[in-house]
This record gives sequence, structure tokens and C-alpha cells, in this order.
Amino acid sequence: MYLGINWGHDAGVAVTNSKGIVEYAVAEERISRIKNHVGIPVQSLKLLSKHVDLGAIENVVIGNGWESSTFYLERFLADFMDEKHRKVGLAQPITPGLRIPRDPKVIQKELLQKLEAFLGANPKRNYLFPRHHDSHLGCAIGVANLNKSSLLLSLDGEGDGESGAVSSLQFNQNQPSSILYKEHARFPALDSLGLLYAAVTRAYNFKPLSHEGKITGLAAFGQSSQAVDILMRYVRVKNGIPEIRQTRNFKQRFLRKSLKHLGLGKHAKKTLHEIIQIAESQTVNYPDLAYAVQKVLENSVIEIISFWQKKLQCHSLALAGGVFANVKLNQKISETELFRDVRIFPNMGDGGIALGGIWYELFRRDELSHGPLFENMFMAPDISIDEDSYLDAIKSKGIVSVEIIGSEELPNKVARLLFDGEVGAIHKGKMEFGPRALCNRSILADPRDSSVNISINERLKRTEFMPFAPVVKFEKFHEYFTTSEGQSIFPFKFMTMTCKVKSKFLDDFPGVVHIDETARPQIIERSDDELMWKILDSFEKLSGIALLINTSFNVHEEPINFHLEDSLEALQRNAVDFLVYKNHIIRTKY
Repeated sequence: MYLGINWGHDAGVAVTNSKGIVEYAVAEERISRIKNHVGIPVQSLKLLSKHVDLGAIENVVIGNGWESSTFYLERFLADFMDEKHRKVGLAQPITPGLRIPRDPKVIQKELLQKLEAFLGANPKRNYLFPRHHDSHLGCAIGVANLNKSSLLLSLDGEGDGESGAVSSLQFNQNQPSSILYKEHARFPALDSLGLLYAAVTRAYNFKPLSHEGKITGLAAFGQSSQAVDILMRYVRVKNGIPEIRQTRNFKQRFLRKSLKHLGLGKHAKKTLHEIIQIAESQTVNYPDLAYAVQKVLENSVIEIISFWQKKLQCHSLALAGGVFANVKLNQKISETELFRDVRIFPNMGDGGIALGGIWYELFRRDELSHGPLFENMFMAPDISIDEDSYLDAIKSKGIVSVEIIGSEELPNKVARLLFDGEVGAIHKGKMEFGPRALCNRSILADPRDSSVNISINERLKRTEFMPFAPVVKFEKFHEYFTTSEGQSIFPFKFMTMTCKVKSKFLDDFPGVVHIDETARPQIIERSDDELMWKILDSFEKLSGIALLINTSFNVHEEPINFHLEDSLEALQRNAVDFLVYKNHIIRTKY
């Protein structure tokens, strides 16, 4: 078996068999309740140790690489990070501050000692350290269509001094059963489209690496302005590789600061922050800067994939890395029809690289299974035994009321409550691994009234610009939505891509329709989730619509709920009206 660990941003743990087929995967934030947890995922390891003998595992893959393991303080000399530190992995972080000038290998050794102390010494244990973007590419391999030649693209903020990488899977003409992996390009961190987007996130006083989705939502309200032209002057793609014309080392930064102080810096290269300031100065309306960076991101990424598709003649595209959390970008890529099939790994950001690191290492050793590596994203261990005990304790204290419903009647009861205007939540089975709630930890509501968006956001203390996402019966998906010709339904099983809502349905479920007449649907097949399919089926019989609002079950700035305790606490805080757990409908008594 293989143990994969990410102890960087969005830390987590994964366990697979020797062929890479997933046994378990857990995000540390769901247990620690610290959003985007950074550090050794101790709580996740403890949870998995109840189900797997971690000490006996001989292969441990640290998915975030060597240089990504460096830690830093908030720095106040951001513009004067010198080239020497940059070469040993101390690349400029997004937020102002100063990184501790320590050799990453020293930090890596200290972390390994702590990890060994937890796992227990094992003389046969091997530690493998794929580069950050190789781990992301491993995630892309995990979803690639292995029946066709595939282009693999990773893009994020930065990791190991890089912001992206391009590889491909090609069939060997002489050995039809063999797939050749070829590396084509690596993108420097200084040319990061992810950091460009994050800089705009910061300009709006949102949190970089966390609130980029707000910018995507806000962009839909903006319009074209000179800000688009400004950003395009500084961002270009040359031979399939992005380049941002900005100050790139200590000397250029020092020269820029000195010339600017003397009033002579008009034509000197600018910092990323200054580029964003210039673009912002050319906007009139609040959302226009968001529109500009979204437009530039879409244009740049499409230029990248167009170049490599023409060069390599790949028929499918597999994507990973935090940039592809941008569901609107993913739609634009699909609409180019450059590829017959576009797939995004559902846990596309750093949270996924505990798995991606394993898959990359196994693939390059030709040991990775060519069959499906996972069936769904419900990868956490089943903790229902502990949860049943907790529910019994809460019931005995009289804090909640519990109505037990027969399994055949439960979907009808839930659908009726939602049809009558109540907001419910569902807590069942294994926790999702990834940023999307896929109906095991979801809030459900009637999508026919757009005002429900305001009321739910108020209850959850959220300030979102986009409507909620819909969950829809598989049988109705193509009736309600339009996708690109030949596009696989794969992205729509995991909410990783938006698509157009057919015009005749725009007024039928406004609670899930974006201002640009798109939505981010999740498809439910009966064989995948019978309870949720039956709830949708019952709601269709009541309303004529086989679709519901699905938003993650968490209060703003908190991770998605993991334990039943988290969900019951949210119920008591009035986040929802009722909670579905197994065959129980739970309400608060207060």
C-alpha cells in the first residue's frame, strides 16, 4: 500500500493499494476545523490509523515536494526577495511578509522526523518526493481518458518555484498496451496566472488562495474596459508558455524602486501589484477588474492549450491545479472544442496532491492501474458508529427532536419539506474529498424562488455573488442544460464546470442560474446515490422540476462539516431548518 501526504496548503492524507486504487483520502481541515490547514495532517493520520496499519506501509509519498515545505512569516520586504533565495525555493508568497531564510531540505528533515515519530520506525520505509506540479499532473493522470492520447496541464499559484507544467500521454505505436508519458514544459512561479488572479483577489480585500471564487462570481457582473487591454500588455503566451512582464529579481526591484523615487520609473518593469493598480485605475465599475482578470485568464489558458494541442495532436485534456477550480474557465476551454473530452480532477487544488503524488510515482514506474482509480469522491472512512453514539447522547439531553422515517417514505418526506419552503441539510455516509459538497454533506433547498439565495446566505453568514449550484437527476441533465458537443459528463458529476441553461428553463429554477445564464450542475445517477436520486424524483413529482439547490453544509469561512457533531451544531445555529441523517429527520428544540 501507499501513503500519500500533503503537509502544505490544504493538508491531507491518502491511502491507495499498490496499483493506486483509492482506499481512503481525508482533508485535514475537515477534522481540525481550520480552513486550508497547513502542517502535518496529524488528525487525518490518527483517523486512518483506526482503519489501516500505517506503520506497516513501506511507501510514503510527500506530494507537495521539497521546496513547498518551507514556512514563512508575514513579510514586509516583499519586493526585495533576492534571486539566491528564490533558487532554493523561497519564491515570493502571495501575502506581504518575509520568509524565513532556511534551507528547505533542513525543514524537510525536521518534518520527516516528526512524521516518523508518529508512524513508528520502519527500516523498509521509502520516502518519495515528486515535485509539486508532478503531483498535480498525477491528479490529471488519475482522471485522464486512457483510451485516447491526452494532454495534461497543471496550473496553480506556485509550488517548488513553478506555477505549472505540461505533459502528455501518448500511445506507443510499437506496443499498443503501453502509454508513453512525455514532459513538455515547466512554468516559472514568476509567470503564474494563479498569482495574477490572486493579486486581484487581494485588490478586492478578499483572501488570496481562498476567495478566488468570489472574483469569478463578481466577474459575471463586470464588462469590458481598458483594464483588459492593460493586463494583456503585461501577460502573454509564447510557444505555449505564459509570461508576465514584471520585475523578476532583486536588481530589477531595486532599480524600479529607485527610479520611481526619482520620478523616472515610467518605463521600468513593474511589480505585479503595480500592474493590478494600473488596470484598476482604468475601470469605472466595481466588478470590471474582476471581469478583466477573468478574461485574461481565459484567453491565456486557451492560448496555452491551443498551442500544445496543435503541436501534440492530443484528443483529450486532463486538468489539475488550483487555477482549474475556476469553473467558468473550464467551460470556456470545453467550448473551444479543441478536445473531444475535457476532465478536471475533482480535488484540483493542493488538497488533491496527497493522491496525485502517489499516482505520479506509480505511473512513472508503470505500476498504476489502467482501470478507474476511484468511483466517487466519498473517500473518508465511515465514522457512522461513533456518530450514532453521539446522536443518542444529544437526544438524551433533549437538545434535538428526532423523527424516524421508513426508508421508502424518507425521500418523499424530504422532498415535501423542501417543496414547502424549508431549508434542509443532508449528512450521510463518507465525507467528500475535495472542495465540492456532493450530497453527503450538503444543504438542499427549492430553486424556484431566487430570493432563497439571500435568505440562505444570511443564515450561513455568506456574501456570495453567484447563485447556488443545482443537483439534478441524470435523466434530466441534457433536457435542462447545453454542453459542448462530445463533452463527457465527467465534470458534471463533480461540479467542476459550468454550462448553459436552456432558455426555456431560465425562469423555472432562478435560484441556480448565474447572471450569464449558466449554472454549475451536479448530476445524480440512481446507481451512484439512490437516496438523493429518489429525493429529486419525489421533488419532480411535486414541482415538475427534477432539480434542487445544493450548497456545501458549512457556515462561511468554516470547512465543510465532517462529524455529525459539526452538522448538529450548525442546525442549532439555525443554518438549516432540519437535518437528514440515515432514516432520521432531526430538528432543534430551541
